[in-house]
Amino acid sequence: MHSPEAVYDLNIQFLKIRQLYFYVNSKIGKEKIDFMKDPLELKPKIVAGNIRKIREYRNYTQDYLAAKLAISQNAYSKIELGYSKLTLDRLFQIAIILDIKVMDLINIDHRSVIKLELPPAASEISTN
Repeated sequence: MHSPEAVYDLNIQFLKIRQLYFYVNSKIGKEKIDFMKDPLELKPKIVAGNIRKIREYRNYTQDYLAAKLAISQNAYSKIELGYSKLTLDRLFQIAIILDIKVMDLINIDHRSVIKLELPPAASEISTN
């Protein structure tokens, strides 16, 4: 059994964690990620966020990726928001368009990446 002081300290720590949680979520804006959820539930949202961040880094529009994938911009938007389930085929297609390895889309957590060090897109390479 824990002493009352230990229980009080744990309660204070829990309240600080919850306060930090709400602060972080407020700073994320419309991208609400519940850090208290099971990590496996968060993974699709993280991958979707990685796709969005890398697309933005490449200065590609949602319309551009949607056209390359032969889907509507609305359907593509749902992929980035994590509302649509991403198939392996679609994930590989997106990785090819973004010129990045599939494992990088899965492993990079965009919340902790300060600067993406990606190879330049084919359109950024000048020919002599």
